[in-house]
Amino acid sequence: MKISRDIFENLISEYLDGECSPAEAQVLSDCIKADKSARDFFLRSCAAHKTLCRLYGKEAKFAKLACLDVEELLQVKKPSKFKTAAEWAAVACLFVMAAALMVVALDVPQASADDSESLSANADYDARITDGIRADDSEITIVTIVPKRCVLLLP
Repeated sequence: MKISRDIFENLISEYLDGECSPAEAQVLSDCIKADKSARDFFLRSCAAHKTLCRLYGKEAKFAKLACLDVEELLQVKKPSKFKTAAEWAAVACLFVMAAALMVVALDVPQASADDSESLSANADYDARITDGIRADDSEITIVTIVPKRCVLLLP
């Protein structure tokens, strides 16, 4: 059933005030059945009315319509304790996993002084930066390359 928005709002107002005739209640019920947006608007209006009644210390009473029980739809359903505990456990697990991943990502291996001076790319040789500049007759050295294993055959 199609009616104008103003008429629909007037029907809701009369329903909430308890002044709705059975014929008007039937028109309101038909509109709510026919249009989902009209049903959502009606339920939001009923929820606002219930909140205002509670604010003024009155009890909100809703007449039953043929298509729905307004009181039942407006009741806040509490989730089960198991569901709440499971959701919080999932959140805690996500925090623990995020912390573990951050520790792994930020884990920088600590290099010793010898390792920081080592420039070796070859596993058989070790390259080290010297403490100072060494100068011989014809060359200047700042890096020393030595074999890691040295076998000396002496006579």
